[in-house]
Amino acid sequence: MIIAGILVCIGWATGNASATRLFFEGEAISVVVAIEFILAGTVFVVAGLRHPLALRLMQRGVAAGLLALSTVGAIGLLTDGLARSLYFSTATLAMSPGAVAVFVLSGVLLLMLAPTQSRTNRLVIQLGTAGIAAIGVILILNEYVNTDYIFTTGKVKQAALGTAILFLALAVGMWGLWRDAAWNNHPRKDVKPSSIYLAVDVLVTVIVATVALIAFGLSQGRSQEIMLDQMDVVAKDKRLFFDTLLNSHFDKALLSSERPAIIKALVEIAEDRTSNGERVELMTAAAHSFVKRDFSAFSIRTNDGKLVASAGSVVVKAEQRIRLWGNTGVELLWDKGYVLRTHLPVHRNDEVVGFVDAEQRMDDLTLLHKKAISGAQTSDMVVCAADGDKQQCFPFRWSKVAAQFPSYLDGRALPLTRASNGETATEITTDFRRERVMAAFGPIGSTGLGMAIKRDMTDLYAPIRKQFFSTFPFFLCLILVSIGVARAMLNPLINALELTGEKMRVVALTDALTGLANRALFDDRLQLSMGRSRRTKSTMALMFVDLDKFKSVNDRFGHNTGDELLQWCAAQMALVTRETDTVARLGGDEFTLILDAIPNDDVAKRIAGDLVDAIGRYKTVFPALDVEGFGASIGIAFYRGDSRTPKQLVACADAALYECKKSGRASFNIAEYEESKAL
Repeated sequence: MIIAGILVCIGWATGNASATRLFFEGEAISVVVAIEFILAGTVFVVAGLRHPLALRLMQRGVAAGLLALSTVGAIGLLTDGLARSLYFSTATLAMSPGAVAVFVLSGVLLLMLAPTQSRTNRLVIQLGTAGIAAIGVILILNEYVNTDYIFTTGKVKQAALGTAILFLALAVGMWGLWRDAAWNNHPRKDVKPSSIYLAVDVLVTVIVATVALIAFGLSQGRSQEIMLDQMDVVAKDKRLFFDTLLNSHFDKALLSSERPAIIKALVEIAEDRTSNGERVELMTAAAHSFVKRDFSAFSIRTNDGKLVASAGSVVVKAEQRIRLWGNTGVELLWDKGYVLRTHLPVHRNDEVVGFVDAEQRMDDLTLLHKKAISGAQTSDMVVCAADGDKQQCFPFRWSKVAAQFPSYLDGRALPLTRASNGETATEITTDFRRERVMAAFGPIGSTGLGMAIKRDMTDLYAPIRKQFFSTFPFFLCLILVSIGVARAMLNPLINALELTGEKMRVVALTDALTGLANRALFDDRLQLSMGRSRRTKSTMALMFVDLDKFKSVNDRFGHNTGDELLQWCAAQMALVTRETDTVARLGGDEFTLILDAIPNDDVAKRIAGDLVDAIGRYKTVFPALDVEGFGASIGIAFYRGDSRTPKQLVACADAALYECKKSGRASFNIAEYEESKAL
């Protein structure tokens, strides 16, 4: 992410458009988004250094930066004025709603990541990370299955494909941080049935939601193709109509300049062969006749510019005037409607004998304009002409007066600029308002004008969006039914898994022969008991029990008898101890007893004596078993919260057992321990 972010920044600095897009097609990644990716990537690099304090400080700093930049982005999306003046003044600062959401989530999650967290926080972190990944997947999916009907929200920048891919990388990084957090570094626990059900619920929901998105996306894509085709046909018809009307009105003006009577009168005035007053009256009458029929103003001048006759009302101050066909004598004006003004020479043979100035109100074009901008909520027809790096435009829906607009937006030619330059296309693009629009544009003949027929995507997608969200109850019911069916089918399997898991836990923690705790469970219980003793200042006792002459039993009577004897001895140990105590078999004929929180040492001595007596009466159960010296030797070590470790306590009990065997067997011995001597 750091490399990608730096590459984008270098692309903006050097003007390399491919680098700003990470060499993908489509939108560029803005500098702000690139900086946020660099910040996030820095956290992951520091995490790899395994320095907890540095990582925590970096998380907080980066989280603050992400939230600050994303807050400005959110304000820019919600406030059009700020978006225009501050935020969207250049593509280097623009952000999409998806980017704002992702980086706000990332900032919050970085603040929540800590060595110790509650279950709720862990769930929020997991859901947030999944949300980041989901946004990335949906935006990538949008490249193949159009989902603009959900995400087209007005004056916003669409997320670039490179950004969407980096969102997935960000989600993976956030997941890695979560996995590496101290509160998650515990031994793996058994999978609970609730976790399986939750995973199935999420999987079913994702599948149904994905199917719904793809289905509506394909439908929207087909609808979009139809709308593009229809708009292309309409735009071509309107451009042809506009061009035809301009040419026909120009032809009328041209024909008027070629009237023989006007030519003859101007020649006679120039040669002064007859009364000018009579000629003037004739041409004034002709001018009035033109005004009555086709023209709003008509005037005749001599070749030196002297006015001979005029009629009608001339536009004095037009809102807009654009030269047509590169001809200085032909202009299209706007004065509460389209007006064609012509200044044409009157020729006799190759000699200019005068000029005819004419203005024609083009009511048909004005009506076309009014219908175009009064249709759907955002439908528009814009007619402009290039003027350097500006576009001189006639009024349209979003500009009630004629005005000039930039030809380029963030270095890209706007649709009208491309149309004025002779390019024809029908596509989804961005207009001067930074609004996503469907536009059909192209030149109007050879006039030098360009026309764009367009409509906002928010308006076009409104019916599909409404239909999509109206189907929510259906898909919600489908999800619930699917979850119910999946749970019903999984229930027997999960019950079997639970039973198997319980059996495996028993096998893993108990001795197969006697059913007592095994060494693993003994180690865990001993550690817990010693910890409890330290906290509560109570006494616990650890007994090591060894069966004397047990090997002789196996040698003389066989292992089956030996096993039966072991099981009986284990039962005797369970009988003399309390429910809170732990009896374990470490292996062979070695047993241990953990007496937890005993009130005094006499309790342990009594239990040890009872156990020695009980095992000594083995012949009452095994009368045929005649082994001289068979019995139990016990070593006892007491623990009162001192500094010994479990390993040291076990060594003390084992040493006491050794002393017991050495002194005569079939009894018990207590280990002596003094803290001062140990230190």
